[in-house]
Amino acid sequence: MKTLMLFAAALMVVGGAFAQCSDPVVSNCSLVYDFKASLKTTKGKAYSGDCADVCYRDTSSKSFKGYIYACDCECTNFLYAATLYAVEKKSGQEIYGVPYWMMLNAIGKKSTDAEGLFVISSYYAMFYAAGHGKFEDNGLLKSMSGNLAGYMEPPYCAEQCSDGEYAVAYPACYWQEAPSIPTPAFGSWSLKYNKGLSSKYSQGLWVPPVPAYTNQP
Repeated sequence: MKTLMLFAAALMVVGGAFAQCSDPVVSNCSLVYDFKASLKTTKGKAYSGDCADVCYRDTSSKSFKGYIYACDCECTNFLYAATLYAVEKKSGQEIYGVPYWMMLNAIGKKSTDAEGLFVISSYYAMFYAAGHGKFEDNGLLKSMSGNLAGYMEPPYCAEQCSDGEYAVAYPACYWQEAPSIPTPAFGSWSLKYNKGLSSKYSQGLWVPPVPAYTNQP
């Protein structure tokens, strides 16, 4: 398990002589990972496209792309204080929050394989993600992929509906219309270390994306 023990120290080397990440935090090392998730979930549909009709949920697939990033490379900050942001381009739906690693272990004959499990929770969404991956020889997490499952915000109906009505569902045993309950989502995910963006982030040359609602006046 010596690789994992070297994780924090090795990550500090990744940034080299990089300048600060952003004021007022000063760091010579940052981490950026490309993140992708392909999920089975639902979308909102109206029987005839008319907003007056019942807005129901139909099975659907969504692809999210984004980043996991941390302004410094201190090991526990990566495990418990990094940020995950991903967006589904077609709908604009977002996944945003802190990926809290419940475990991240070096395994294998040479302790360069990885196993991990993290949970991310935000408004109207929660996911558990587990996977296998690789550490570099110096202890840097290089990549990981696996399965993800949880729930997210219920889908909306047609965009032209001014009230932004949620698509309905009918919970078992209760069997009454319940439009505001979350919808399940499950599928595959992956992350991959982005050396170029990590360098730019540490120098303040890359601005990480944020959810659309944080840009509102």
